[in-house]
Amino acid sequence: MSKNLIIGLEFGGTNSDLVVLDPSRLHDADCGVLAWHKSATTPDVSVGIENAIRAVLEAPDSLFSRNQISTITIGTTHFINVVVKRDFPDDLGAIINGYSAVLEGNVQVDGTKIRPLNESEIRQHCHQIRQLGLRTVDVVATFANIDSSHELPRRNGIDCSILLSQNDGTVLSVQEALKTPVKTFSSGATNSMGEASVLCLHDPVVKGRNVMVCDVGGTTTDVGMLLASGLPRPSATSSYAGGLRINFLMPYVESIGLGGGSIVRQEKGRISAGPDSTGAEIVSRGVLFGGDTVTASDLSSQNG
Repeated sequence: MSKNLIIGLEFGGTNSDLVVLDPSRLHDADCGVLAWHKSATTPDVSVGIENAIRAVLEAPDSLFSRNQISTITIGTTHFINVVVKRDFPDDLGAIINGYSAVLEGNVQVDGTKIRPLNESEIRQHCHQIRQLGLRTVDVVATFANIDSSHELPRRNGIDCSILLSQNDGTVLSVQEALKTPVKTFSSGATNSMGEASVLCLHDPVVKGRNVMVCDVGGTTTDVGMLLASGLPRPSATSSYAGGLRINFLMPYVESIGLGGGSIVRQEKGRISAGPDSTGAEIVSRGVLFGGDTVTASDLSSQNG
């Protein structure tokens, strides 16, 4: 059985979407889509990714097996969402440098162990981190890429390469993304234009033409230009994301903090929406779902 299928997965601040694609059937009526899955983004995105993959692989009517998967390609709008929502402290530097520690447990470049992992030491530092109220921890292990025994195995049993979407519409390996993660900063918006390119294959009105693509998500609305080549129009000069200047190759995309989960407020006779969003919590906080937070989706539903 040949490995001829691709899993494409994009997780945003509100929803995560997955498709299983047969690239040899892009020109078919179904664009080669063999299965799809949509769910609310989980707080730990890796859990949602595993659940989505398991859902399509274990579906009773599945027409493929895990042995046919050649590549998993991942893109996300999380980077853009954080900037647009200003979902970080004002004094970010002080937070990043607020706590650090060097722990036992690392290896040499040849894989030889320097010191074993000290679990009691880890628990001690975790206790201090909790007392400080920190919610995010970044762990950097010396030459962990040489000895990955500390990492969890793939629980879905898929043996394939993992790629990340780049800003320009192409893909790169996880190793390359770790070297320059900013190359994936706008992967979510770029993926939307790539998806539009596939969906437009059979539309004679737009085929071979430049097309404006508007992607309304749960947190942001992204508008960009899809060129006739099927790739997004790149920014000619430096780009801006949420008011921040970025001097990297980026698609020419305008992102605003308005999406389905944007929180709507009425203060002093004025109504405002966003840029803060309920995100994946819309299913519990949104009025449509029995919650008490008014979102843009609630208003559009009433108008509809």
